[in-house]
Amino acid sequence: MLKLVITRRNGDIHCALEGNPAVWDCGKTTAEAVGKWIVTHGADHGVQLVVPGTEGASPDLPDGSQGVLTEDDLFAFANERTGRPMTIHEREWCLQEIASVEGYNRADYELSDNKGLARGVLSAWVDFCRDKGLM
Repeated sequence: MLKLVITRRNGDIHCALEGNPAVWDCGKTTAEAVGKWIVTHGADHGVQLVVPGTEGASPDLPDGSQGVLTEDDLFAFANERTGRPMTIHEREWCLQEIASVEGYNRADYELSDNKGLARGVLSAWVDFCRDKGLM
């Protein structure tokens, strides 16, 4: 059984693999530390993340693009009208867009399904425009 050791340190929480403290990550909360550990080291230790709604996601787009989504693509995913899951690159692009807006935290969306992730990007964009006085 995989065991993680959680240690409170000055200013953060440390999460390490029991018996192998070199395999570690940290965060501001226990959940963040464990989540970061799973994302960073989980696959190397047999942990598989399953995000409902993303089954069958391909690591690459058929056209070789970088996963940048248009507003129309986001609306289609937000309304479950695409007929396909987001690719890994599209999900990463969405997470980067969300994290680029003040007040939005990437970690809050990392386990979102395609619909939630697309809606997160659209909400972040709307808030950004409101903050800049564009709406």
